[in-house]
Amino acid sequence: MIRLVEQNIEAVRELRSDLDFLVEFKPLKEGEYANAYFGLLEAIEDLFDRHVDLVMPRAVTNRYFLEAINSSREVLYAA
Repeated sequence: MIRLVEQNIEAVRELRSDLDFLVEFKPLKEGEYANAYFGLLEAIEDLFDRHVDLVMPRAVTNRYFLEAINSSREVLYAA
C-alpha cells in the first residue's frame, strides 16, 4: 500500500518539493525487502524527477510524527 502525506498532495500538484510516501509491503521472503524498497524508491523518483522519501509506518518510533502521518495520509494505491 502506498499513501501520500497531505502536505505532499499540494506539492505534487505544484511540483515544487521532495515527496514523502508511506509504504507497506505485503509479506516478502527474507532478503526481498531491500529490492522491493529500493526498486520502488527508484521508480517513484524517476516518475516525479525529484527526491523521494519512503517511510514504513511500522518503523516510525516518534509518536508525534506517527500521529501527524495518520491524520493526513491518503491512499494512492492498494494491492
